[in-house]
Amino acid sequence: MNRISQSLAALGGVLVLVAVFAGIANHLAREARLQAEAERLAALAPAPEAAPSPEASQTAAPAGRNVSPEEGVQRTPEAGGALVRLPPRLPETAPQKPEETDREVRLRLLSRPVAVDVGTIRVGRGTVTLPDIAPPSLDRTCTSAGGEAWPCGRQALTSLRAFLRGRAIRCEAPDGFGTAEEDLTSACTVGAGEDIGDWLVRNGWAEAAPDGPYAEAEAKAREARTGMWR
Repeated sequence: MNRISQSLAALGGVLVLVAVFAGIANHLAREARLQAEAERLAALAPAPEAAPSPEASQTAAPAGRNVSPEEGVQRTPEAGGALVRLPPRLPETAPQKPEETDREVRLRLLSRPVAVDVGTIRVGRGTVTLPDIAPPSLDRTCTSAGGEAWPCGRQALTSLRAFLRGRAIRCEAPDGFGTAEEDLTSACTVGAGEDIGDWLVRNGWAEAAPDGPYAEAEAKAREARTGMWR
């Protein structure tokens, strides 16, 4: 009987130990689950932004500062991106005009002449002045033998234009005359070689210049009372 009681008492002690160990095991398992859940939640939460260090705040470039290389400075790949200063840029100079070449002056045929006054003929953009004559001004007024005033200057220009009739004239002129603004003085002929200055003086529409070649032509025009001398 005593032996049975002792066996039961020993069995009861074993059961108590088993219950204690089972409780400890359950407690450890629950702590492990709680730790795993905390780690999972921590992994899902966003990481907090790192605050800038004092050194970074002090060395940051101020807003609006131009950090591009200054003029005359360039990065070179050979120097590993280092900045090197280039030589100063020379000021730009205006393009040099080509030197004018000598233009041969000879007797040339000039097309589409236009008389702008009695002693001046326009050819393209060039102007030809007839020498050895004293042309009347466009507003000159003459008095006829009968005492009547008439616009002889305007009539002289009208007569010269009718004489030319747009025919080409032949003058001593440089190559390309009329393609640019330029003036020249030259005796000119028209048609079969008739001298335009001589025609003007001979018909009384211009006076001969002193010591010029048209003095005799003017004398004949005055004697014949032609043109301005009527």
